[in-house]
Amino acid sequence: MSRKADLRSLAVVEPIPVALPAIDWSSIGKNAPQPVTLPHRQSTAPLPKADIVVLTWTDAEWSALDHVFANSGTTRGNGLGAWDKGWLAYTRDTAGYSSGEATAPLWGMFRVVTVAGTTKTWTVLIFHSNAHLQYQPYIQGLRAMVKTILADTRGVYLYSIGTAGAGALDQRLGDPVLTNAAQLLAGTAPNDKDPANGKIFTCNTWYPPTALFAAAQTLMFALSKVVTQSELHSLFERFANKYSVGSLQLADLLNAPLQPANLGAPKIHSLQGKPLNTSCDFAMAPGAGSPTYAAYEEDDAAVGQAAQEAGVAFAFMRNVSDTVVPDHTAAGTAIPLTLRQNWASLLYDRYGLITAFNGALATWAAIAAS
Repeated sequence: MSRKADLRSLAVVEPIPVALPAIDWSSIGKNAPQPVTLPHRQSTAPLPKADIVVLTWTDAEWSALDHVFANSGTTRGNGLGAWDKGWLAYTRDTAGYSSGEATAPLWGMFRVVTVAGTTKTWTVLIFHSNAHLQYQPYIQGLRAMVKTILADTRGVYLYSIGTAGAGALDQRLGDPVLTNAAQLLAGTAPNDKDPANGKIFTCNTWYPPTALFAAAQTLMFALSKVVTQSELHSLFERFANKYSVGSLQLADLLNAPLQPANLGAPKIHSLQGKPLNTSCDFAMAPGAGSPTYAAYEEDDAAVGQAAQEAGVAFAFMRNVSDTVVPDHTAAGTAIPLTLRQNWASLLYDRYGLITAFNGALATWAAIAAS
């Protein structure tokens, strides 16, 4: 499993064996989101009305989203479990589209919660998407799904959330990144032929409020609790046993964003107007970071395009599941892109549930401040 695609295949390493904590909402003077019980429905039925839609993709992202918004009173370990029984299938208007994964029927799964906000109690539809830019039904299917969801819910705001590669050296493992723009830079077929390729999609009418970000940061999981020097040495040993690393050493990959000493205080980076890089070939920032992109991910430009065409305001909350990876060793030797990508995927495989938890909390904070 990596942020490139959620194939539910055997990872290079197992996820870190740690549980997400129960959330003490009272510590910041807030109440937990409340699940809404829905009547029996067919998967082809329209979705219920909702003020806000929150989309996510991989299993780790899905679990973290459920934990924060629907089951925050208990701890949460890795993998699927009884919690996913509270989600309902949604297959409306999927004729003509085929899923790239036999175990992932289109469009996906959803549930509804309420979140107490500053101006009102918001009805929020949280959605686990099986449509992805990386595989069938590719960009056309992803846009169709988003438009169908928005037409049913009549939502006013749309958040796309999930894992991402860092865009800058000040973005540490587990830091959420918020922006309202994404550029489609699809490098592989069939998405590379789409008319939207190369375009930037920006929500110029709205930006999520940030007033509760500082409070939410106190609830986040500090990666320093699990990312230790001995843990990283063990991780690199398994990495070196899996891939031909040559003379590459852990020290060549261990830069400031991944140093355990720097991972004690997760921070939400609000980067209004700075676009995400939406690619379908696992794009990454250069070793010194990127002055151009807020972060690197694989769906949001298409999501933003669909929301824009539907007249719905949108934003992207991406958690840093893999930090900027150096592109040269300390001795000045270039590190092959494949090794850099494999190291980034390893970080996601190991810590993805934890980083996704922080991103889901940041999304809650934006909604609760609304």
